[in-house]
Amino acid sequence: MYLGACESLFDGFDARYQKMLHGPLSRRQNDTKSNAENLASILQNYCQWSGQLINQAKSILMLTPNIHKSLIRHFTNCLKVKYQADLGKYLGVPVQWGRVIASTFADLTDKFINRMQGWKSTSLTFAGRTTLLKAALDPVSNHLMTVLKLPMKITKLLNIYKREFLWKHRKGEKKFHSIGWDTVCQPVENGGLGIRDLHLNNLALLARMAWRIHSQQESGRDILIESLRWCIGNGENINFWNDPWFDNLPLSSIIVDQAHIDHTLLVKDVIDKNGPRWNLSLCANDLSSSVQKKIQSIVIPVSPFAQDSLVWQLSKFGDVVTLIPFLLWHIWLARNELVFKSTPFRSLFVLGKAYRVAEEYQFSILYRECSKNKQEMFISWKPLAAPYIKLNSDGVASSLAGAGVGGVMRDSEGQFLACFANHIYRNGNIVAEIQAIRQGLLLAIQLGYSFVEVESDSAYTVQLCRKLVPSPWYLKHLVEDIHFLVKFFGNVVFTHMYR
Repeated sequence: MYLGACESLFDGFDARYQKMLHGPLSRRQNDTKSNAENLASILQNYCQWSGQLINQAKSILMLTPNIHKSLIRHFTNCLKVKYQADLGKYLGVPVQWGRVIASTFADLTDKFINRMQGWKSTSLTFAGRTTLLKAALDPVSNHLMTVLKLPMKITKLLNIYKREFLWKHRKGEKKFHSIGWDTVCQPVENGGLGIRDLHLNNLALLARMAWRIHSQQESGRDILIESLRWCIGNGENINFWNDPWFDNLPLSSIIVDQAHIDHTLLVKDVIDKNGPRWNLSLCANDLSSSVQKKIQSIVIPVSPFAQDSLVWQLSKFGDVVTLIPFLLWHIWLARNELVFKSTPFRSLFVLGKAYRVAEEYQFSILYRECSKNKQEMFISWKPLAAPYIKLNSDGVASSLAGAGVGGVMRDSEGQFLACFANHIYRNGNIVAEIQAIRQGLLLAIQLGYSFVEVESDSAYTVQLCRKLVPSPWYLKHLVEDIHFLVKFFGNVVFTHMYR
């Protein structure tokens, strides 16, 4: 963040000051100590020239675990900030960067243990131990469970601690329990003790938060609903006119005269029963030709197991989990601006800021910087041993002409077998690449080929077909179709070929 600010400030300085900042960070691994000193110098100059100061008491230094302790001490001395292995907590919740593991919640387990150590289970009656568990121990984890889904390992461990205290276990002692834990966790009116199973309690608290967002307008419900849309599977759950499945808006919103349209029409009613294609005869008079072409461009899955799904369109993978922490944080910031500065609350502006930050986070986690070293190589068509045939497919998209797909099949000796080419209307190169493979596999099934190598110049498309990377929501049913079609072959191999 500071380096980014320095870079923007760098453009405003004259040549003599720019020379002072030019290339202070060494790229050699042996100059780590000098890099720390140069970084401290950059921050000092930034504070001096901008008039802003860094609060060193609230700043921390995070480094990779591979750094030696002596270098950590040198960094902390140069930068005058304390070293910390993690980002700590904010409002009682661990600020986690990267994958959540059991050790992330070590403080919670320690708090459980410390609280129980102060109680004398041997001197308490069974009713007293039950009351302490319900009144004093369960609330310890409620705050975290309201906003986070704890790992199963943690909830199991905490349940073990509760069981041991209830039945007066000593450390390492094995003891027979006269009543099963499932029965203990039942409500009192159902014959249990009303003690909460922490895994189920976690799910219940998260469900309560979800219900609050759904039912209360001031909780941010409208912000979430605005970005939901349907992905078509079989069309049984999607209202054709009133649900957002076409261009992120209900089709009824672009219809001027809504008096005579059938508001009970489902998407499945305009899908041809003889094949996975559109039949818009029921609504052709109400839709313009351009809208009909866009609908025709939406692919209907060939798999009979495809189901309609509601997705969060602002997330790459269609879920809202990644965005929620950023959305809640920006709602909190906007609320403070409203309370203390009387700045109007603009839901779309808040949503946009949260989405951009979440997208940046996703990009930093899912992708790594690729090598920029270029290497020349000789590329040629390589045949396969019989009985394999090779399918070379390609797709391309244009903002003006839509998109097109094509492919050619050859046998093990390179002899031509078949080809195809289609205009699919849909923009987006990745969508076109996936559709090209899908249509090629459908043609191979029709021609009776059992062993196919699919060759594409899109490495990402090949990774999707191999199930090496998760599929974005807008490609989900296309990729599932490919995986479904593969089952009709003896074997299908997906390979990447450079252009």
